[in-house]
Amino acid sequence: MLGHSYRATEAEAIASVFQNPDHRDAFWQTAQADGMTVQFVYAHIFTPKFFVTIPSEEKADAA
Repeated sequence: MLGHSYRATEAEAIASVFQNPDHRDAFWQTAQADGMTVQFVYAHIFTPKFFVTIPSEEKADAA
């Protein structure tokens, strides 16, 4: 798996690896002959959210 090639479509993924548009098709066909494929991978990517917590000792003091 090439992590830098994650894209929404197969064509975009191929274009991210083979960046020269003049030779992209030839390079891709050579890569396919060598066994390279494009596969859909589902990934749920989220932005972490951080919440402030109060240690239990401080909770007891606050009450």
